[in-house]
Amino acid sequence: MKKIKVLFIMAIASIFMLTACYQQNGLDEIEYLQAFKYDYYYDEKEEGYNLIVEIPYISKKEKKPEYLKDLVPFGQDELVLPSYYEGKPILKLSVRTLNYESILNQDKKIKHIVLPQKLKEIDRYAFSCCSSLTYIEIPDSVKIIGKYAFGGCSSLTSISIPSSVTEIGEGAFGGCSSLTSIKVDKNNLVYDSRNNCNAIIQSGSKTLIKGCANTVIPNGVQVINYDAFYNCSALTSINIPESVTAILDEFSGCSSLTSINVDENNPFYDSRDNCNAIIESKSNTLIMACVKTVIPNSVEVISDSAFDNCSALTSINI
Repeated sequence: MKKIKVLFIMAIASIFMLTACYQQNGLDEIEYLQAFKYDYYYDEKEEGYNLIVEIPYISKKEKKPEYLKDLVPFGQDELVLPSYYEGKPILKLSVRTLNYESILNQDKKIKHIVLPQKLKEIDRYAFSCCSSLTYIEIPDSVKIIGKYAFGGCSSLTSISIPSSVTEIGEGAFGGCSSLTSIKVDKNNLVYDSRNNCNAIIQSGSKTLIKGCANTVIPNGVQVINYDAFYNCSALTSINIPESVTAILDEFSGCSSLTSINVDENNPFYDSRDNCNAIIESKSNTLIMACVKTVIPNSVEVISDSAFDNCSALTSINI
């Protein structure tokens, strides 16, 4: 039994090859099909279905099973997910993952995905690392966007959060390096994008949870959350307003930054002497720099990650 389990795990690990096969000790060869299969699970309490998207596999020595007749083949620019099943709405979307990567990324042709009309929840990792996805419209019925749901969607250019959304999980849009437009519906009670700031702000805590290359951090924001600007490789400048009291993001992957400025009235951080850096004022610690940073003489500590994004840096004076 132990040997069979090991072989099964190895077969699952090779699914990314899509045509991967395994054969040993008389076991049938397994072929992963270049198509998606939909499974449906009924939720009696919600009176609707959870749709699970996966890639099916078959034994190469057997005929294709009858239950695989309704497959969605790879190669379509637009993937339209069903909104109903047996007359009941699809309320939750889950997608199988491989090493935290959505299996939807196995089809490199998909650029647009149409979500179910009555959808309430997008499960974690549902579209993670879907590198070809350029556009998706989130229905105004969605309440929950799970953690890393769109993480690593490097071709996604815009996000619109409807008024219905009440929960956005950790890293839901992390690593979406092509983002230039972020909007939150003005009637949303939990999140906002005030002053057309091109960001998602958690209204109650005044925390900026997601920014992009065109973000202007509004005065009133108090916290810049972890990974808010993760992998924003097109970001060239950042201005920290006087209201910010905590910077948790390291701006990792922001390799194009050339201008950093902190409002002179900020009591917690500064960019003294036009140094093009963020300095924690109380401790005189330089926490973030760019290729044009000039370290002021008054700085006492340089944090471990301060120059992480400075791949084009040619010289430094301490």
